[in-house]
Amino acid sequence: MYKLYVAVDVGCIDCGEKTSVMGVFTEFNKAQKVCDEHEERQRNNWHGKHSFEVHEVYDIDQLVRVEYDD
Repeated sequence: MYKLYVAVDVGCIDCGEKTSVMGVFTEFNKAQKVCDEHEERQRNNWHGKHSFEVHEVYDIDQLVRVEYDD
């Protein structure tokens, strides 16, 4: 199986800006380019704090359980 990369626009929880998946790619550079382009457009038309991130997908159809320790 090949690696997958998901480009994500993490919106602002404080001001209600939504989080969006911008695409799933087989190459990191393509996903990063999408993030860079969206970040520039968002900066020019600012609406809340956003974080543009690329995450590698390690497996599909598998639950990743996140533990939240006190």
